[in-house]
Amino acid sequence: MSGWSMALTLFLLLVAYDQFQYIRHKASIVGPTFKIPFIGPFLESVNPKFEQYHAKWESGDLSCVSVFHKFVVIASTRDMARKVFNSPSFVKPCVVDVAHKLLRPTNWVFLDGKAHTDYRKGLNGLFTRQALELYLPGQEEVYDKYFDHFLEVSQKENEGKPTPFMPHFREL
Repeated sequence: MSGWSMALTLFLLLVAYDQFQYIRHKASIVGPTFKIPFIGPFLESVNPKFEQYHAKWESGDLSCVSVFHKFVVIASTRDMARKVFNSPSFVKPCVVDVAHKLLRPTNWVFLDGKAHTDYRKGLNGLFTRQALELYLPGQEEVYDKYFDHFLEVSQKENEGKPTPFMPHFREL
């Protein structure tokens, strides 16, 4: 056996193992039957298209992909999302894999169980009628100011042509 044939055999075995692991984890969940070896749909995230993401969303209540051996499930209904979030021993909700490194594992975003419940109870005071009466009028003033600004930019400055508003939305 030459070095090239051994390398090709090893590569094909790794590809087969990668596909087997994906199919094993996928089980009956909706998703592609096979995936691009090793990287999965990573290239779709480099140049994302709404239609591709929406197709995954619409494919079922729970669908999946596997990116760099990270098995990702997409829960597209409220009830399915609740089931996913109520299963912290099986899944770890996270939009971006490096979020734990960036935000630290102790960040409130990653809380679950009793710590999550206690944190949410602590936020209830922000949504009482008395609290909302204090800050909603100020929020309305800011929104009105920005809506007037959006109209001015799109009608006067840009003559009704499409306008990139994302920087304005971020500022808002």
